[in-house]
Amino acid sequence: MTAREMEKPSQSEHLEYLEKIVRLKLFYLHFRLKRHPEESFRFVLRNRVDIYRKTALNTICGLCPAVDFEQPAWRAMENAAEQVYLHCGDDAEQFEREAFQVFRSSIEERAALDYRATWMKRESPCGSIVPEEKLQEDGKTLGFHIANSIAPRSFFQEPEYLRGCLRELVRYAEARHAEFLVCSSWLNSHPRWTDCFPEEWTRGASPPESDIQWHYGFWGQFITARKTFHEKNAAYLRERRDFRYPLRHCRCSLKSLKEFLS
Repeated sequence: MTAREMEKPSQSEHLEYLEKIVRLKLFYLHFRLKRHPEESFRFVLRNRVDIYRKTALNTICGLCPAVDFEQPAWRAMENAAEQVYLHCGDDAEQFEREAFQVFRSSIEERAALDYRATWMKRESPCGSIVPEEKLQEDGKTLGFHIANSIAPRSFFQEPEYLRGCLRELVRYAEARHAEFLVCSSWLNSHPRWTDCFPEEWTRGASPPESDIQWHYGFWGQFITARKTFHEKNAAYLRERRDFRYPLRHCRCSLKSLKEFLS
């Protein structure tokens, strides 16, 4: 990795990330509506992309706070963006450019707080693996999430660190008498991630999830280890109208992971 790739980005770089990710989401919103005319503009804007949390209406310095889509200020931006969509028709570039201007000032107002929120340390007993506190309804399955706690470094650059996180996950799961582990993420389509698990993890993987949602389980692939914009994955989406790494649901027994890591 270069020296720059090891550096925490500046606040101005973070604003550049916000602008690029919002524009990418507007691009996605446009072609999603053309493919799925049965979905409303408001539904896609609220459920399949996340722009609200990147505006000044999000006053929380934290991860994925609740939203209030009925705020008059949001409704005004939402309605204005929909009018742009209706005006632009099939011109995706014009829509992306003009709709971004609807949100731009609010995104810029949020940027400093968003920068602090992005770099908040997420405490986890398992490092970059974030286990759920409770078992799932079957009483024997533990879900977990992924958060790179050593940014701006990539945990793929430190395989022993990542294996250590997974060993801590095993201990955490054993203490709660879990028998299975499950995770839903775009990383389950990435070989550098799936190579960290036993064959059982990928053998039972779900098909690519087509029900795109707003959260990082889908959209995390557009963020680099430095938490800047992932140009390569974004270019893939723009060129192919599809996600390079679709979200998949994966599961394996605690026993198989423990044996794999031993």
